[in-house]
Amino acid sequence: APVIDFSLDIVDIEGKPIAKRGKLSGSKRVLRCKNCETRKVVPNKDAGIICECGSEMEDILLPIMEKGVLKKELPSPAEIRDFVLQQVKNTQI
Repeated sequence: APVIDFSLDIVDIEGKPIAKRGKLSGSKRVLRCKNCETRKVVPNKDAGIICECGSEMEDILLPIMEKGVLKKELPSPAEIRDFVLQQVKNTQI
């Protein structure tokens, strides 16, 4: 499908709904800090993003299959559980 290179926010000005163009159009990357777990969405063209804590950020949305073939080994259910529990523990609410 063709890419739609903008996003919209519907806002209300004096009772009239108006569409506002988004600030970050185009393809995006979702990054996570290896150290503090901070997440950030950046334009796809940005490279070498460093977190505010000084650590390198890594892509968290990566393809794992190509033409029906796994590109990397999947973690076990126990490893996934441990990872999620560690994220919950690190989350400040």
